[in-house]
Amino acid sequence: MTSESAPLLYATSPASPPINSPSPVSLPFNAINAPFADDRTTLTTMQQHDGGELVHEFTSFHDSNRTGGVGSSIFNLANAALGAGILAFPYAFKSCGLLLGVIITCVLVSLAAFTLHIVSYIAYQNRCNSYQEVIFSAFGRKGQLFSEFILLSYLTGACVVYLTVIGDCAQPAIVYYTNLFIEDAQDAIYTDRKFIISVLGALFVFPLCLLRKINKLGFTSILAILGCIYMVIFVMVKAFLYIHTQGMPDSIQLFVNPALHAGVIPEIFMAFPLIAFAFQCHVLMVPIFGELKRPSMLKADIIIGSSLTLCTVLYVLVGVFGYLTFGALTADDILLSYNHSDPLANLGRLAIGLTATFSFPITNFTCRLTIRSLFFKNKPFSDAQHYIVSTLFFIFCLLVALFVPGVGIAFGICGSLGATMLMFGFPALMMLKFGRKSPRFKYVWIPLSVFFMLLSIVMSVCGFSVTMIKIFVPEE
Repeated sequence: MTSESAPLLYATSPASPPINSPSPVSLPFNAINAPFADDRTTLTTMQQHDGGELVHEFTSFHDSNRTGGVGSSIFNLANAALGAGILAFPYAFKSCGLLLGVIITCVLVSLAAFTLHIVSYIAYQNRCNSYQEVIFSAFGRKGQLFSEFILLSYLTGACVVYLTVIGDCAQPAIVYYTNLFIEDAQDAIYTDRKFIISVLGALFVFPLCLLRKINKLGFTSILAILGCIYMVIFVMVKAFLYIHTQGMPDSIQLFVNPALHAGVIPEIFMAFPLIAFAFQCHVLMVPIFGELKRPSMLKADIIIGSSLTLCTVLYVLVGVFGYLTFGALTADDILLSYNHSDPLANLGRLAIGLTATFSFPITNFTCRLTIRSLFFKNKPFSDAQHYIVSTLFFIFCLLVALFVPGVGIAFGICGSLGATMLMFGFPALMMLKFGRKSPRFKYVWIPLSVFFMLLSIVMSVCGFSVTMIKIFVPEE
């Protein structure tokens, strides 16, 4: 027996007797979806890795428990990508130039869409319901464990950042609006950042974390995206008003900013990781696809294309008009460039806080799957286990967000190293793994895998370097 063999697929129904010696059907990388007798079909995939046999059972693609729709899936995936990163797009465009910023965004979203298609295809062929199961189908349990530690650290950091964003965005807005009615409200406990994070987290974030199915979060994803749309409209209106009264800033550049950041690296390298990470939603694509009613690759591509198109439009509009407003004075958080007493800007802060509020439960869902796979041998949670794990994870993220100073830098490192592997690195290894087994197409898949692996390395180095510069090199 070789150390690793192709997955074996068995189809059984509840009415059939136990199968002692089934006739396996090989399920290669380019297999066609096998037909199933009825909606009660259960799939069991068996793979052999390192001398041991691992068995995973998955629900049929015709199971009535699959209730996710294409519409809610589009908004959930878009919400997984959208977030506070939209605030930094004007700064990214300042770093690389207006026109080049648009070009880089379009190129990177195309690459992200391609790797999303690859991940979805492997999940579809191997009946995977999580990103971890996709890794297992390609690399076995050892590869899965490696990916899960990267995944858990990255997603935990993302959840902490969401809570931090809630506090940073909500606090100035709450101080502004309460000062309209109460004198010296900024000194009250209800305007304290820690108090705001705790209350908003407990009232709005935590209850959504208790939902068991990701498709139930579709309505919150719509609200989160509406928050981003308001932010886009606000930035565009402010840009038109500013340009009409003040004219276009003289510092606007169409291509690369030639200045060196502290004499170390060109500013353009600061834009690449930011733009790429803004499209990182690969981890959520698999469970979203896994809950889709009668999934198909056509539906997967519709979800991917629609979600990333929506994100790209919002990102580019904020990036272009934010940069046109402030030029070389564009802050790394565009909201910092606006007056704190501007009521429309404060509504924008609340809108981004709303987006972060509804992004946390989406990310928490994948964290829960990873915890289950790492520590509970992938066995389904009972109701008690589900509520206990969800509660403890939320409390941990809340405590880190409240009491650890500078957590953004620490998780910036974790994110720069983890997100690139999830977005480009692991898909590149999957293409290499399965492409070598396809004699007709290996000369296509192998060069593609090398390209995406090099891209992953470059993005990691750039992201890590930028984080180190922010730590050790003071801004001029």
